[in-house]
Amino acid sequence: GIDNDCDTLTEAVGGEVDGDGDQVLSCEDCDDDPVTGPLVFPGATEICNSVDDDCDGTVDVGATDESTWYFDADGDGVGGFLLTQVACTAPTGYVASSTDCAELDGNSYPGAPEICDGADNDCDGTADEDLPSFTVYIDSDGDLMCEAWYPGKWDEDRFEIFLEAWHDDTEGQYSSIIPVLGD
Repeated sequence: GIDNDCDTLTEAVGGEVDGDGDQVLSCEDCDDDPVTGPLVFPGATEICNSVDDDCDGTVDVGATDESTWYFDADGDGVGGFLLTQVACTAPTGYVASSTDCAELDGNSYPGAPEICDGADNDCDGTADEDLPSFTVYIDSDGDLMCEAWYPGKWDEDRFEIFLEAWHDDTEGQYSSIIPVLGD
């Protein structure tokens, strides 16, 4: 008969063999093919390759070369360090980078353009740097003499808010407001 009980003490023609040379008999090996099976056998090291290397019935689970992935809560492409997963490929919503300085602000991440919002958008430790500065001069009575000035960093949205507030303060009377580039 054929020896197919994985008992190495009994040898018979056509029975237990090691078809791929990995020192594991075919009856215990999940891949005994001579081309694909030499690195696949019970107890083999599991690696990220979409193959059940260790014959435990799972693919890439517990692989030695898994990566740490970081949750990107704000969708800016950069994750934070608070929520992580270890896996061979990035789970949905996770990215490879963990350097987000404001995990819930999609406008703030390393290399982001700095905008005038009081936040450190580019994650360099300073908020609103490198923005154009304006000084706003106000001629409230139309005599071409400035009664007030407001130096600082202004962007288009902040300037619009300022104009609306000034309009409200003057009870519907627009004053001459002149923004000047530079300090």
